[in-house]
Amino acid sequence: MAHAKPMEFYLRPEPASALKPDRRAATPSLNSARKILILRHNEQRFAANLKTVVATGDLSEHADSNIGQFLKYIPGVSGTSAIEVRGFPSEYTKITVDGGSIADAQLGGNSRNFENHYSMTSDNVARVEVISSANYTTAAAIVDKSAIAFNADYRLTKNSVVSAFVQTYDGQNNINISYVLNHSTGTDNRPLVAGTGANSSYAQDYTIGALGRGTVQFTNNFADTRRGGVRGNVRYAYDNGDWKVDAHIGESTARTWLRNPEQGIVNRVVASNAIPVRVEFHDIDSVFGPGEVRVYNDQNQLLDVHDKSFHNFTRVESVTVNGRDVRDAVDNFKLDIRKKLNFLPVPLAVQIGGERRDQFRSRTGKSEVYNYNGVNGNFSPLPYVVDNPPLVMDPDGRSAPTLSPYAAVKAWKANPGLFTATPAQQVTAETFRIQNSEYIQETADSLYFRASTRLFNNRLNVLTGVRYETTTGKGKGALGVSGSF
Repeated sequence: MAHAKPMEFYLRPEPASALKPDRRAATPSLNSARKILILRHNEQRFAANLKTVVATGDLSEHADSNIGQFLKYIPGVSGTSAIEVRGFPSEYTKITVDGGSIADAQLGGNSRNFENHYSMTSDNVARVEVISSANYTTAAAIVDKSAIAFNADYRLTKNSVVSAFVQTYDGQNNINISYVLNHSTGTDNRPLVAGTGANSSYAQDYTIGALGRGTVQFTNNFADTRRGGVRGNVRYAYDNGDWKVDAHIGESTARTWLRNPEQGIVNRVVASNAIPVRVEFHDIDSVFGPGEVRVYNDQNQLLDVHDKSFHNFTRVESVTVNGRDVRDAVDNFKLDIRKKLNFLPVPLAVQIGGERRDQFRSRTGKSEVYNYNGVNGNFSPLPYVVDNPPLVMDPDGRSAPTLSPYAAVKAWKANPGLFTATPAQQVTAETFRIQNSEYIQETADSLYFRASTRLFNNRLNVLTGVRYETTTGKGKGALGVSGSF
């Protein structure tokens, strides 16, 4: 049975200038752009595994700001949000910045995908490496350079340097407000109360509903989503041509959350008809729908649903409060040591190293419904009505008097008894919270030993080694037993 090996994907800029340069790759007579191209070529040529290196100049040729949009031009790489390498699912793609794993708080789902379009742009990346085969080492990458970042190198000795990197990002701050005006003639062709009107009728270009079976509903959806994080690391690198040491400590945190509760708004204000109505559709087009919508009350009077006065015939039913808070954090500790054995007749190098990765992810969910109790028995939505821009696909191209979540919450804060939840609704809300909240901590430890030699003037690279890896995890969440939680 074939076993799929994980793919690795790295983002990195040029190596720090304090590190000893590859004499085969750069000379003082070459310009900077040519140096970069030669460095890229040599890194691909002398890599211990299959590697594709993309230099800074190549990145600047494409105007796409999303790094995923650029990566699609690299052979074997697909996907603009979650990255796939050589056809393997994105869960097998490991993305690192400066050798450290990246935290990613996903609002929906709970996978190992990294949604790069929120926190990385091609303008902020100086170098990309795509590692398309597994190796024994814990191979490191270097920095995703961002405009909102701190990066510093300090030379300790002639052959050693300490680097520090910190970046913060605000990947998404999205306030989504939508309003919809729904009309329905109903599916029952008889009046709600017998003898109060004719049965419904229809033809190819019209439908006339029965009294009391139609509905006119103003629906809305409000979502305030925020996404951000911080990542940083400290690295020590030493290379004197004989010994090579690379030590790395890094941390990355991310958070995505719906800020509706903390921002003082609800997700939805629900209003329904307070009187029986009849809805008619006229001049129906098979593509664009009705060209005219008419709404009548129980006195057979034509109502203007685009005017605030229509809400004299509606009532507030409830409000819905949704919340999500997803947090992810990754800590990395890595050490690689390489030594050339020059006393042998063939060029031989041995390398040992290890890594510990601790990842913590928590997710909490909220979905609560509160019933409207009215003000002194008055359930009218008029105190919360606002005018909005014309509705898309409205036959008249007019605005709709919809309900404002801000006004409703402001009144709720002034009068806590304005909206309340029944015991059954409280149980439903708590069940949702339990079933949509979880916590997991995962620790992955790895050690490796590798030996390599190059023969026939670097035409043949022979590599062997062993690797040990173990992963442990513990978590909390709803028990998946049918009929309970």
